[in-house]
Amino acid sequence: MAPFEWDPKTYAAEIQDGLPGYAALQDAVLAATQGERPVRTVLELGTGTGETARRVLDAHPDASLHGIDASEAMLGAARAALAGRAATFALAKLEDPLPSGPFDLVVSALAVHHLDATAKADLFVRVAAAL
Repeated sequence: MAPFEWDPKTYAAEIQDGLPGYAALQDAVLAATQGERPVRTVLELGTGTGETARRVLDAHPDASLHGIDASEAMLGAARAALAGRAATFALAKLEDPLPSGPFDLVVSALAVHHLDATAKADLFVRVAAAL
């Protein structure tokens, strides 16, 4: 069975309808990025349309972001949404090798839950190594 593919043109409305706490989730992800350590490099897992990336870069204006996603269509939307920002994107699945770090911060919203327990454990080991 092929993985589900979101349509970037309808994603925002569909996710807000399907997940009433979406705005609160985005706020919580952003709050978790705050701290005393400077954030200069960010890796985002499952960039989607770039909504989380935009928020993270707004909160950390000196940071550069590298986002990965398994959908070229979603990455196209992210590239457009973040044109002119310090952001690069790559087509990759969460199971693929992560980009070389080190990264000061790794974020993900609504992507990791698609993995089974073994794949999550593997991803978290790779994320720790990239930090």
